[in-house]
Amino acid sequence: MNVCVDPKYRGQNLFSKMAGRLLLLAKEKEFSHIIGVANKPASIAWKKSINPEMIFPLEAVIGYGDLNLKKLKLENNFFFKFGTVTT
Repeated sequence: MNVCVDPKYRGQNLFSKMAGRLLLLAKEKEFSHIIGVANKPASIAWKKSINPEMIFPLEAVIGYGDLNLKKLKLENNFFFKFGTVTT
């Protein structure tokens, strides 16, 4: 869900309303998970709206030239969650 709100409509909890509707739709469609990647301000909005569990922060590399990526340890970068989902 990408949310961009015109400045004159900000402060009306539109993100929280949309996140709540997304959660209801996911439950209705019997989705077991919602996976989100958010920047810091959006993470705060998600936390306030539906209080998701943060698995880990996103790490990113941006640059040009030799970024020395050969030393990047991909085995330390994983994405998984064990557990059950309650509805």
